[in-house]
Amino acid sequence: MKILLLILQFICFVLIFFFLIPASLFLIYLFCDLYMKLYSRIVGRGNKWYQNLFLIPAGLFSIQKRKYIQKNICYGNLKKHIAIVLANNYFPENIHGFGLDNVIELVKYLKKKNKSYKIYDKITSNQLKKVIRDKRVSSIFLFGHGQRHGIKVGKDELVYYCEFPSHPKKNLIAQFHCNHLGGKSLADYGKKPTYTFILNKIQRQGNISKQLNEIFKKGLI
Repeated sequence: MKILLLILQFICFVLIFFFLIPASLFLIYLFCDLYMKLYSRIVGRGNKWYQNLFLIPAGLFSIQKRKYIQKNICYGNLKKHIAIVLANNYFPENIHGFGLDNVIELVKYLKKKNKSYKIYDKITSNQLKKVIRDKRVSSIFLFGHGQRHGIKVGKDELVYYCEFPSHPKKNLIAQFHCNHLGGKSLADYGKKPTYTFILNKIQRQGNISKQLNEIFKKGLI
């Protein structure tokens, strides 16, 4: 009986360790992924009371994504590199996690293609101005909150693209923030870039993902 009991205990241990725990973690991952996709569709469509219910869970689910970004903050030779700007990564807005999936998608592609890049996280207005004017930056991806004519930096500052009338030519400029309210984009100033991705409307993560897929398929960077 003791041997049988030990065998049953061993079987239970194997089931828990190799099946139940991994299955539970997988289900949690699926739930988090589904939640974030639902969150990106609902939040940002207006100032509704129910949108605030998504904030804290969304922030918790984005922790691992932020860790991935910090571990992969730059890659390759930065003498000529692609700039990935995270302009809205400040509390409390960074709890939204907006664009993190898109940034990770972009980073994985660039590493796969052995393309040099640097992520400018929690960028200040002065740092952003230096990045846009930097001749070493071949292409620039701008993630955050904004409008066609500017991007929000920090907690309450807006950097307008008309501040860069003669910035160096970029191969690609992607304004992956909201581009409503009219005005000129960064691509309308300085030397015209080879490629531009600027939607003249409020931006969603799904919109950004479609644009990234186009960039990847056509090999534009």
